[in-house]
Amino acid sequence: MIDAAFAALIEVLPHCAEEGHLATQINAASLIEHVAQESGIALGEATAIVATTQRILDSLAVLDRRLLQDGSWQFVSFPAQLVANSLLTGLADENKFFLNPIIGSKVRIDPTKSSKSKGICCGRWSRGEQWHIASMQQSRFAIFTWHGA
Repeated sequence: MIDAAFAALIEVLPHCAEEGHLATQINAASLIEHVAQESGIALGEATAIVATTQRILDSLAVLDRRLLQDGSWQFVSFPAQLVANSLLTGLADENKFFLNPIIGSKVRIDPTKSSKSKGICCGRWSRGEQWHIASMQQSRFAIFTWHGA
């Protein structure tokens, strides 16, 4: 059921032009209604999914905060829209992993790969404070990671 809810949410996400300033908006109430109707879940569950997704997307700094205060979603840029779509597409597929599943296992892996992965995770964690809104300049960051086979 939750896969269907995230898939329904993806269907109505606002769009942002790759070039130029054209962007669409959608009201959170419309998102909730669409998710409930299309996925067959209760309105309360749809509200919780949309609210949680909104919090996650806001913490990723991909939604326009001024519009969010009025209950509307609009992406700040085309790359921001791609980040959101990637995240939600992964959440809509129970077979999608954002990290290599072996990271949390007790299986012995090549120490060079292990230390590289540890460095990436620790680096993101330690930079978390500098990316807190209280200590940021007027900048936006987008981090993309591709993990080869």
